[in-house]
Formats: sequence, structure tokens, C-alpha cells
Amino acid sequence: NMAKIKVVKVLSPEEKQHIRKTYSETLINMLSPNSSNPKDFVFYGYMATAFNLNIIEGNSIAGVNYKNGRINIYIGPNFTQINIKQRIAIIIHEVHHVICKHFGRMQSREPKRWNYACDFAINQKIEDIPEWALHVKDFNLPPGYHSEAYYDLVDDKMMEQVSDSGGDLF
Repeated sequence: NMAKIKVVKVLSPEEKQHIRKTYSETLINMLSPNSSNPKDFVFYGYMATAFNLNIIEGNSIAGVNYKNGRINIYIGPNFTQINIKQRIAIIIHEVHHVICKHFGRMQSREPKRWNYACDFAINQKIEDIPEWALHVKDFNLPPGYHSEAYYDLVDDKMMEQVSDSGGDLF
């Protein structure tokens, strides 16, 4: 029985700086609506400025958690590979985890299944969320449910499908 070995590329200081810069530019865009960005994302941008930024290695795009009294956002190298609208959508996604209090509502639920359920609940409300993100339509789930209801609907087969599709990347 061989264990899976995950190779994680170590980021150079320049690569980390590029990720930091891309994230900052995305927040500035959100905080500065103009003619090319008519949507008002100020609320979400402002919320995200309060998060403690962590640059992560590997294939992840983004994530968020609450640890040691701080809300931490994790941004990975793939965040820099997507367009500005998708980057904004991903930041909005992470802010939604916070404003929906997903950390406190998890209780004794299995963390990965809970995260998927939360993603199903919030992704359907976010414009420009990437197609490869978790969508209820891709799993024949009903729209409009809250996370607890989706948690009860996410079965082991779906969990396997999501992991295989890369749906747990952010």
C-alpha cells in the first residue's frame, strides 16, 4: 500500500511578492468602482482588507479560516492565473464564508463535506464565480438551500466526484 506523495513547489520571494501584488490590486479594484468596474464591491473589498493575508504554496487558489482570534485568507499561485472578475468573485466567496458564520456553524460536522456544502450554498449567489467552482447544477442539487441542508444532501459519491474534479481548490 503506497502512500500518495504530494509535491509542493516552494515559491521564491519574487513569486510570493507577485501573489501579494495581484491580491492587493484586486482589493484596490474592488474598493475603487469606476466606469470599467461599475459594480460596487466596496463592502466585500473592505471586509477582505481586515483579513490576515497568508501566501500558500501548491495548487490552491484561495481559502479562509478563523484561527487564534484572526480571520485568515490564504491565497495561492493559481489566483494570479485567473481574470480580475474571477478574482473578485473568489474574494467575495471567501468573505461570504465569514459573513455566513460558516466556521461557527460547522459544529461536529465533517470539515471537508461542510466546506463543500457551504460552497454549494454561496456560489449560486456570486456573479462571475468560475465555471470550475462547485455549482448545485453540476450535482443535480436544488438551488436556494442553506449550508446545513446541502450538508445533508452531499453523499460520499459526490465527495469523491468533487475531489476528483478539483472542486476543493478554493
